[in-house]
Amino acid sequence: DEATALRRELVTKQPWHLHWHEELVRRLAARGEMDAAEKWLRDELARDIERNEWEADTLRGYLCDHFRARGQWDRWLKFTEEWIATNPESQSWSSANAQHLSALVYNDRLEDAYKKVEQWLTEVRTPEKLTPPQLARFESALYF
Repeated sequence: DEATALRRELVTKQPWHLHWHEELVRRLAARGEMDAAEKWLRDELARDIERNEWEADTLRGYLCDHFRARGQWDRWLKFTEEWIATNPESQSWSSANAQHLSALVYNDRLEDAYKKVEQWLTEVRTPEKLTPPQLARFESALYF
């Protein structure tokens, strides 16, 4: 429809308006265009523009929300596995690490989630200063 086309145009021209991305994805999903919504987010994440890490993480969080809304637990888990492999530094409640632990639970892999938490808690038992990714994993493990 015309409103969705206009929203696409606006978001393409001003990609830093993250709430516009979320609104576009919701519009597409409401119209039954789930694959188009996912493609939009993946294309934005791959887009060659300057974004700070929290902006990219916000888009990744929208993609996780999209998988959860569709009940695509396996795709959510696969995505979070790829995301945590980048050693993210975010400590937010919706960080890659927190999303990954939740995805493990939703995939009926609670024991794997516990093992991951144990691994992350063990790795911080060091006299050295923690790296930002270690601190992020520790925070997620602590609040799991």
